[in-house]
Amino acid sequence: MTIMKALQKTNPVWEVTVDKQVFIRNAKGIENTKWYQAGIKNGGQVEVAGKTFEVEYQLVKNAELIKQVTAAYNKKY
Repeated sequence: MTIMKALQKTNPVWEVTVDKQVFIRNAKGIENTKWYQAGIKNGGQVEVAGKTFEVEYQLVKNAELIKQVTAAYNKKY
């Protein structure tokens, strides 16, 4: 098993889009998630349809946006 597959198995991540932005959440929250902590510090990448994009991790603080993202998660999952 590759390292990435092992990480995906132990660190499930769910994603949705709202207003053409991608939002991700982890089952373990932000305090106990190594990939989130590393992303906040170093940035990251996401691959979509064979294309790689640089991403910036940001904690969402806007109450209305959190509400919209939560609604998108509830609809999708």
